[in-house]
Amino acid sequence: MMIHELSVSIVIPTYNQAQYLKICLQSILDQTRPDWEVIIVNNFSNDDTIDVVQSMKDERFTLVNFANKGIIGAARNEGVRHARAELIAFLDSDDWWETNKLEIVLNYVNEHADVDLVCHDEWLYARNKKTKVLKYGAQFDYKKLLFKGNALSTSAVTLKKNSLLRVNGFSEEPCLAGVEDYDLWLRLARKSCKMVFLHDVLGYFRIHDDSFSAKIEKHCAHVTCLFDRHFRDWQPKNIYYRFLMRNCYANANRMCGKMLMKNGDPYRQVSKYLRRAISYNPFSWKAWVHMCVCLGRLMWEMLMRFRHVLAYSLPFLLGLKRCRSVVNPLLNNSLSILLYHDIPNHLFDSFRAQMQFLQKHYQLITPNEFEQIARGDKTVVGHQLLLSFDDGFKSNFHVAKEILTPLNIKALFFVPPSFVDCADRVMQIAFMQNRLRLRAMDISGDMAPMSWDDLRWLIRSGHTIGSHTMTHACLSKIISPEELFYEVAQSKKILEAQLQQSIEHFAYPLGDVDSINSVALSLALKHYRYVYSGVRGNYCARSRVFYRESMDLGLGVHYARFLAEGGLRFHYRRAREKLDSMMEKLC
Repeated sequence: MMIHELSVSIVIPTYNQAQYLKICLQSILDQTRPDWEVIIVNNFSNDDTIDVVQSMKDERFTLVNFANKGIIGAARNEGVRHARAELIAFLDSDDWWETNKLEIVLNYVNEHADVDLVCHDEWLYARNKKTKVLKYGAQFDYKKLLFKGNALSTSAVTLKKNSLLRVNGFSEEPCLAGVEDYDLWLRLARKSCKMVFLHDVLGYFRIHDDSFSAKIEKHCAHVTCLFDRHFRDWQPKNIYYRFLMRNCYANANRMCGKMLMKNGDPYRQVSKYLRRAISYNPFSWKAWVHMCVCLGRLMWEMLMRFRHVLAYSLPFLLGLKRCRSVVNPLLNNSLSILLYHDIPNHLFDSFRAQMQFLQKHYQLITPNEFEQIARGDKTVVGHQLLLSFDDGFKSNFHVAKEILTPLNIKALFFVPPSFVDCADRVMQIAFMQNRLRLRAMDISGDMAPMSWDDLRWLIRSGHTIGSHTMTHACLSKIISPEELFYEVAQSKKILEAQLQQSIEHFAYPLGDVDSINSVALSLALKHYRYVYSGVRGNYCARSRVFYRESMDLGLGVHYARFLAEGGLRFHYRRAREKLDSMMEKLC
């Protein structure tokens, strides 16, 4: 087979993925091989998908509108029907390729005419960076593929159209939706199609943070359906293979339970799948580990449920005065100030889920309500939370607009004016590296400061703006009184001049107690009514510097509850004592 005959048709199913589709299509345009065509199967997206395709301005791109009814296999089959080439390559609309992917794959197929399918390795792309290499091909015959799991990625596969049609393409049965690719590889392997794995890393597999309970459980049901189909005709069915079959069911349920636990679902829902996994394979140590973690989380939830009993009984039982301060965060009436920084696009769904969880279990107060509490006009009732964001990232504006506003949540935004005034990208990156102390590898393309118009919109929407010094400086290292005044007081003047509003809130950069000294603290308390640190702790009415709980979006909503209720405060006891001592001397 000559190489000029091996043009390839690339099938890309998509639905509301315009923000990723442009990168995907551009990676095809940048290929070193020009003999390709692209069939984009659009499930009637209601975003900018059509505009993105038209912006490519290349006749090799064909847009097909097709209602797949939630079955992506049907969309891929529709793309294959429009394909004109002998080879078919699949690419998901949120993934992309290296520029030499087609050249390497097509050259290999040209040299090995007996090969039916070629798969290569990929980069796992999560949190806006490459995290690890996904190596495929550990199992390539039917038995290993069935009992050891899926070893291919659809976006890394190129195969002959005749081989695909010989097994009637992807399954379009609703009970296999989401696992139709695995089912296809199994049917191809059963037909003895020759699969070859190239260990060149030629693509990027993007991970999203959009897992929901219903989706996870549905995937588990579909994997179970797939195993039912293939085990039904499996021969021989001796004890060994029966054990392997049960182990497959166990792994499917264990992974479902693990994902539900990560998603913050209730114990009963998680344990159902983990118990099922253990019943299929009692020797699965991973299932036992996950069950122990699940039970530990249940014990923590019970502890939180009865925290008011513990708060009053422990000091009495132990007869220790200091014990009261240890369990004080467990009291019914408490106020925690939560601290967030930049929130990348891929974590928006996690942030939304966290906000919905906190709004369901706690009382989220506004900055104005917090001011009334701090002045003594109101008292803390129940477990109340106040949201705050540091550093003035553009993502904070998008979070406020897309997530906080629909949920009717108001927050504090602490901004360094010099970051807002960074005019070009070079200045922004320099500020993030030198002032915000971010590594170059951690600065993504969408990390940028808010504009003054963004801050004005936040004020109009009911949020509150505070100062975060002029340049995000470490105030304890500043010796010059003039420079210290510039960082603390001048930032207030600039914010008030730009926003036409009094600025009464100030947050220390860096957050640790070593960045705070008595000179800078005295100046901050002179110019601002409300001063915040990054030291973990509960709200205390006697204190003039308020503690905050730095939050994490990567470990699920129950870890967020752990942080919000002071799970790590005991590590900061000495820092709070040092800060309290500093304030006592000033008073």
